[in-house]
Amino acid sequence: MCTDVNINYGCNNQTLSARTMEFAVNLQTEIWFRAQQTYQITTFTSDGKADRVFNGQPPKRHSKECEFRANWQGELSFIHCNAITRYNNPLLTADGINESGLSVGSLYLPILNQNVSTSHIPDNAFALGSGLFGTFILSTFNTVDEMVTYFATHPVYVFNSTISTGETESDNMTLDQHFVIHDANNDSAVIEFLNGNMHIYRAFKESDMFSKEENQQARYQCTEYDFDDYKVVVDHSYVGVMTNCPNYHWHVNHLSYFSNLRNYNPEPNNEATMQRHVQVPGPLQSINGAGLMGLPADPTPPSRFVQTYAIKQLSEQPTNFDEAFSLGQKLLNRVDIPLGIMANEFETSDNPEVFFSDITQWSVIRHNSHQSPAFYLRTYGDMTWRVANVKDYIGLNRDCQISSVLQLMPVTTSLPFEQVESRPTIKIA
Repeated sequence: MCTDVNINYGCNNQTLSARTMEFAVNLQTEIWFRAQQTYQITTFTSDGKADRVFNGQPPKRHSKECEFRANWQGELSFIHCNAITRYNNPLLTADGINESGLSVGSLYLPILNQNVSTSHIPDNAFALGSGLFGTFILSTFNTVDEMVTYFATHPVYVFNSTISTGETESDNMTLDQHFVIHDANNDSAVIEFLNGNMHIYRAFKESDMFSKEENQQARYQCTEYDFDDYKVVVDHSYVGVMTNCPNYHWHVNHLSYFSNLRNYNPEPNNEATMQRHVQVPGPLQSINGAGLMGLPADPTPPSRFVQTYAIKQLSEQPTNFDEAFSLGQKLLNRVDIPLGIMANEFETSDNPEVFFSDITQWSVIRHNSHQSPAFYLRTYGDMTWRVANVKDYIGLNRDCQISSVLQLMPVTTSLPFEQVESRPTIKIA
């Protein structure tokens, strides 16, 4: 469970984006800065899923059922969150932002997610497990447009990664994911893998229209790019919000059921009489907020999608970064999940890292800016925002661990960050 939203502000349509990360297993997230470098990823697979990932050549003692390689020159530095690095490759990307202001978030998409089958990947193809797909995007692309053009012209085979959440084979889980990408040009896209094909839902811009009559057609018209074993399908249906299952088109179409929502109270109809079936004394009263009656508030993905979209659209639009940051916080707060309200049947007695309920482990706000790309983060037990600015680390010319494993629950000892005087935040040291 996760929610992502982008917020535009100012006359130049500057952008920040925000997301929550929900899970019932402690992701033991670390934060890293990755310098420009060459990536040489070797992935062994079993049962059609990536389960062992190495940087460069793996040890010879490893027996393999199938092996895939993805080598590329990373042109950009970035900051990212990973997950459960005790058992997995620390280059996994759950979320992050690069030096050009382009960000990537991975969100859970169970059941519907169907990546390219490993049996259909040609020999010597560029093939990458889903856990490292965000790493590839952050290190390679400056803009969404650049990324979409690349995927439409170069075959990139993305198959499901498997992430270990413990020491035994039964602790493995498949990373069924879809991805949301934002850049500093106020452009966004969602990438899903459905029926073995890559679907890209781009942000719609007025400049993309050919005429007023073609408005709706231009927005939803799909362009297909065929490769030997899969297709890349591109349309312009991104609407500024993303959650989880079902697929993205379903969520966009579902919004039409809530077209009655307003940010003002409905006018009383004096000519109509209401037939009361319950004896209620006194006249009918107009209630503040009645224009939003029917707005979903439960934690399911469809409800979070509608709620976040409606509140974002109806809120006063921000004119500067501070106002946009405040709006981002308000939107995140509405979908924040406390421990206990989404109980599961996981056995927790033997594994303290498994919670009995999904919780919002951490939230991020990304400043998608060319000049000052920044990554703000808070955790479940500490709502203070902490910030890491990408360009503060570029001069190191090496990878740098910004934070050790995030402490999710309230602790008495201080977290590994230093306080700074700019903004009401704490700098990630």
